[in-house]
Amino acid sequence: MFVLQHTEFRYPHPRSSISQTNIPHHQRYHRKRSHLKNKIAFKRFLTAVEALHCKKYCHTTVYLAHDTKTCFICDKTSDVMHARHHHNGSEQILRFGPVPPENIADMFAESGLYLEVNTSSQYNDEMPICSDCKAAGKKQSKDYFCPERRMADCHMAENIMYRHWKNSVFWHCCSTVYSDEDIRQGLHLDT
Repeated sequence: MFVLQHTEFRYPHPRSSISQTNIPHHQRYHRKRSHLKNKIAFKRFLTAVEALHCKKYCHTTVYLAHDTKTCFICDKTSDVMHARHHHNGSEQILRFGPVPPENIADMFAESGLYLEVNTSSQYNDEMPICSDCKAAGKKQSKDYFCPERRMADCHMAENIMYRHWKNSVFWHCCSTVYSDEDIRQGLHLDT
């Protein structure tokens, strides 16, 4: 069964389930379909995920577990693999979907769609990345306001989602709701 689960998080309360639906046949990957038809099916699935994000919610996060020693970006294995660190541990957060206004950096936007890729418990260390993807990342602008950076993160997130979409049967999305008071104070709460 192919499932899309949507939960809601309102601090300080625990997560609560909003919906759990079967992913329809026309939004799933099929090996016998052409590459183009599978791309169209993925776009339909991505549109369904983006529709979960509502303006009253500040963040909608899609969670994926990268549970192999392959590169989390391109899924290849090379002789030399590197560790990509993140300040919160072994996870990477990438923005996709609609971009925030130009005067707000992606990482500080109060609303949006995010992909959070974590290592599974089996690989508790840093996120593995190959030399080619590491070199490409170093060439990428570090300016979160830069349109090229925004597009690169969005493209990377969608590529990672596409690879997991081909194999995944369960997707978890969580919308984090901030109160008006939290937003006025500029608080960003961890989910």
